[in-house]
Amino acid sequence: MRIAGMCFARLRDHSGRYALLLNSGHLQYNNARILSPIGGGLKLYPEGRRYLETLGASDFEGTDVRLYVPDNATDRAIAWFRSRQQRERSVLRELVEELTDETDILSAAEVRGAIEQIHDYRRFNATTTRRAVRDPRTAYLIEIFDVILPRMAMLILAHAAMLPVEGRWAHFVTEAEIKAGVSKDG
Repeated sequence: MRIAGMCFARLRDHSGRYALLLNSGHLQYNNARILSPIGGGLKLYPEGRRYLETLGASDFEGTDVRLYVPDNATDRAIAWFRSRQQRERSVLRELVEELTDETDILSAAEVRGAIEQIHDYRRFNATTTRRAVRDPRTAYLIEIFDVILPRMAMLILAHAAMLPVEGRWAHFVTEAEIKAGVSKDG
């Protein structure tokens, strides 16, 4: 089974709406405007890779916690992930990359001082759409972090979420919009 270790930021505005970003991959490859949580793949440290290799892990995807493990080692690989050892344990690197480099909404200096706290862990099994994957059955292991940005960064992000929808990267949506799978502006 494939393992994909991920992290997402639960970032809310003063009204309790959640910050989501336009998924650039879906826009580029499918011409679809899909909103996604801020976050992504967690980094795997060399000692973590060595441990997972003792379980028979292979097909590592770069330095992310994305790999294949034999079915008889899946539970041990998930227990390793849950131990929060030998891998990245923060959403801030992904948050900074997405809000600065990928979307150019904020600068690294504006994000400096962000505070995070682990909120939840979720697992779900699904079939990956990634190409060239030996076994598309995937256990998605997700850590969710509550994040508070510095006041000025939040003001800039809120302003970016008010731009015309055609050129907007940032969106604030309600829980009801998330459950419905569509935002009020489509």
